[in-house]
Amino acid sequence: MKTDMTSHQINAWLDKLEQARLGRESADIAPLDAEFQAFVKAASWESASHSVKAGAGRRAKERIVAGDDAEKAIADMEQEWQDYCRSHAGE
Repeated sequence: MKTDMTSHQINAWLDKLEQARLGRESADIAPLDAEFQAFVKAASWESASHSVKAGAGRRAKERIVAGDDAEKAIADMEQEWQDYCRSHAGE
């Protein structure tokens, strides 16, 4: 099942980030900012022309949207692509 963030969800996320920035130390918003950056990276991979790379990005994005650890989702995404590339090297 494909999980896309709507523009409303993205705007809500950005509003949450902006509210966190107002009146708080920058360290307080670091996790939220890192989560958003991970989402952007996964969404970028989802747009890849290679189906395996795009699939890894889609799965990572879905995990991030579902609230899974963003750093782990990105690490798993990158590992999935690396494993695929290694297994198909020389073909």
